[in-house]
Amino acid sequence: MKYKTLFRLAVKFLGLVLMVLALLGFLDQASSGALLWWLDEYSGLSVRIRYAELIPPLIYNAVQLVTGFLFLAKPNWIVNLAIPSNRPYCPHCGYDLKGRENSRHCPECGVGLPAEM
Repeated sequence: MKYKTLFRLAVKFLGLVLMVLALLGFLDQASSGALLWWLDEYSGLSVRIRYAELIPPLIYNAVQLVTGFLFLAKPNWIVNLAIPSNRPYCPHCGYDLKGRENSRHCPECGVGLPAEM
C-alpha cells in the first residue's frame, strides 16, 4: 500500500472518530441540559440553570464535528497539504527521485515509473 494511501485512510478514520465523538458530546450535552431544565421546571427543587456553562462544550463539539467532516470529506486535500508532491516521488514506495539517472525504474523498489516523471 502506498504511503499516501495509508495516510489518506488514517485521515478518514480520524475524521470518522471525531464525528462520532462530537455526536456523542452533543447527546451528552442535550441530556444534561434537558435534565437541568426538567429539574428546574417540574421538581420542587430550585435548580439554577447556568446556560453559560453549556455554551463552551457546544462550541467544542461543533468545531469537532466540522473538523471530522472535513477530514472525512476532503482527505486528498489534507494529504496533499501534509505531503506535498512538488518533487518527483516513486508512486509505490515514496522514494525521492530527484537527481536520478534516466532510468525507467525506481532505484529503491524497482517498480516501473510513469513516462511523465
